Amino acid sequence: LRFRLRDHTTMTPRRWSTSFLSGAEGESTRRALIILNQPFDTELLKRLWKATSWHACADGGANRLFDLTRSTSDPELVV
Repeated sequence: LRFRLRDHTTMTPRRWSTSFLSGAEGESTRRALIILNQPFDTELLKRLWKATSWHACADGGANRLFDLTRSTSDPELVV
């Protein structure tokens, strides 16, 4: 699958690995989670939070985090 841009160049789609969610990668890999103001479920949040070492909320993401956890899951940054 390729995308054609207006200037007639082509762009190959990027493939994203989600293997870090299953713990398949080593602990030395550091990942960040940025929570935005978009709906997601509690189980996804738990998996992503556990698989990442740095957490931030932006654009209403702190409200989503609070709505799901009803606790003080403290991200490192709220903007």
